[in-house]
Amino acid sequence: MTPSQIKGEIERHKWIESEKAGYDLNKKAVIDWLFRYGKDIDDTVKFCRRDGWLYSKDFSEKIYHTGFVPPLPDDSLLEIQSEECPECRKKEAKQKEIYIPAFSF
Repeated sequence: MTPSQIKGEIERHKWIESEKAGYDLNKKAVIDWLFRYGKDIDDTVKFCRRDGWLYSKDFSEKIYHTGFVPPLPDDSLLEIQSEECPECRKKEAKQKEIYIPAFSF
């Protein structure tokens, strides 16, 4: 499945399930789709635990924002690989750099 097909399938699933429920399920439908079909796309995408995006396997393309920020408490339940994307790793590294100004009294 290509990234654009994955995005389309998630949107289609959200629409169908929301129509059945009679209201917009939004994140619930995305969670449902990931649990049902995540194993089928594991060779195509990765899930970033920190920013909630589905990315192409090499993190070169954002595919779909799942709305999980922070993501699911136990993202190991998802059937797709999850890790932090390079952008999140860079942000975290910058946050760890602590600047302590020198004070003179």
